[in-house]
Amino acid sequence: MSTSVTAVAPGAGDGWPADDLLVLRSRPAVDTGPGPQSRFGDDQWDLSAARPDVHRTRSLIHWESFPAQFARPAKRIALAMLDHPCPADMFAGAAGLNLAIDTIIARIRSIRILCQWLASRGIHSLDQAGDQERPCLRVG
Repeated sequence: MSTSVTAVAPGAGDGWPADDLLVLRSRPAVDTGPGPQSRFGDDQWDLSAARPDVHRTRSLIHWESFPAQFARPAKRIALAMLDHPCPADMFAGAAGLNLAIDTIIARIRSIRILCQWLASRGIHSLDQAGDQERPCLRVG
């Protein structure tokens, strides 16, 4: 039995991260700077503080560029990538290491493109993807 992610209301003890959860809480901060740290419920996440090369341009994820129905699930995916080490089968030689911030941002960019494509087809959650979309959702 599957449930639609669009039916989940945030902050209701439903298993979704709280909107005030710090997204970089499990990453060593190189530079937290004077500004506020990004939280799960924010429309934009600034991941720059977790980059060792803070002199480069800021590392931002703009969640408002996602279709609304997919933003919260995509945030949960990004949070998992920030919180957990890389699985052994994801990248050769990277098992147990944290993904680089640039890698996370690139993966989220790909997920955003997928979400925009699904939304353009009238699909509002992954469990609504039919036989026509499933080949496009396969990984590997």
